[in-house]
Amino acid sequence: MNPLKFIQRRKGLTYKLIFSFFTSVAIIFLLIFLYNFRISTQIVEKNLKSDAENLTKKGVAQIEKILVSIQKIPDNFSKIIENTDLSKEKLVEILKQEVEINPEIYGAAIAFEPYFFGKDEKYFMAYYYREQDSLISLKYLGDEKYDYFTMEWYQKPKELDHPEWSEPYYDEGAGNVIMSTYSVPLYRTVEGKKQFIGILTADISLDWLQKFVESIKIYQTGYGFVISKNGTIITHPLSEVIMN
Repeated sequence: MNPLKFIQRRKGLTYKLIFSFFTSVAIIFLLIFLYNFRISTQIVEKNLKSDAENLTKKGVAQIEKILVSIQKIPDNFSKIIENTDLSKEKLVEILKQEVEINPEIYGAAIAFEPYFFGKDEKYFMAYYYREQDSLISLKYLGDEKYDYFTMEWYQKPKELDHPEWSEPYYDEGAGNVIMSTYSVPLYRTVEGKKQFIGILTADISLDWLQKFVESIKIYQTGYGFVISKNGTIITHPLSEVIMN
């Protein structure tokens, strides 16, 4: 055998062995890298999901805390109204206090059944609410144009016989903002029987809720929004989808 050819064959074989070895090592490292990348991605996604869930729970807890505190206000005032024979003036004064000392409340109404104050007075509804300059204003409402007897915030808790939050709505003619209303039925005992006499409310403006949700930051591009139990979008970064 030619020695030169033998040496060349040995060199070719060595080269192939070295190439095969480094190729195998590179493939192994690539597989390890892809495995680690996949595991790392899964861990990051899991952590992101966990963080988002924690932010959601925290935000929900904060909103619920505020809503529960709002509910307690008309709940407590309703007991005073039901157990005391108050004049119209005293009722309106209680309503003013409800709004005045509770900045979370946008407005509050007290509305009575037809002819509660006499056969000549079908409607009686007093409504205190916050103006844009934070002043508190009073309106007396109730007529064919603003027939509160047929409105959800009045009719639904009356039918269900317990306090209820309304779906978001635009309160044209009264608060003139998009709001949600917590309504508490009022009762009097007449000849030993509980009789429905009207509704006491507390309103929250969705502007307040929108600002609160916007303050919850979810990394660089994430955002939160709120949907009602009936599927209505209450708050969202895109204003055109709100109330849809």
